[in-house]
Amino acid sequence: MNDWMNASTYNKLATSADFVAKLPNLKYSNIDSIKPYATSLMHCIDKVNLGFKVAEIGATCMITLGLNKL
Repeated sequence: MNDWMNASTYNKLATSADFVAKLPNLKYSNIDSIKPYATSLMHCIDKVNLGFKVAEIGATCMITLGLNKL
């Protein structure tokens, strides 16, 4: 989580977009179409700092945001 907290907004958004792009049912035509989802995920991960791995927090945030149902 320390790497995440010290990362630039650009890198956080790119990591979040990677997470979102891997959703099995998500259909997208270009990276810009997933940017709103990635941005929401990035903000969610930013709010959590409980000592968990970023991937674990990201998965929880994706469920909380309903991204797993896209």
